[in-house]
Amino acid sequence: MNTSVRTGESAFRHLNGQSVWEYRSTRPDENAIFNRAMTANSRGAIEAVIAAYDFSSFRHVADIGGW
Repeated sequence: MNTSVRTGESAFRHLNGQSVWEYRSTRPDENAIFNRAMTANSRGAIEAVIAAYDFSSFRHVADIGGW
């Protein structure tokens, strides 16, 4: 049975012996590609959020992400 289905956890550590973040930290070229992809993915969402919500009543707005 698939590790992710069985445990509810990412199978990445099971398959690679380290977390995805540890893996990327040792592969700067791959990490740069990942970071560019995440930035590109966020751009469309950011534009939609800004268009849909009035942030004018706030002095500061922060995007605190991660999991």
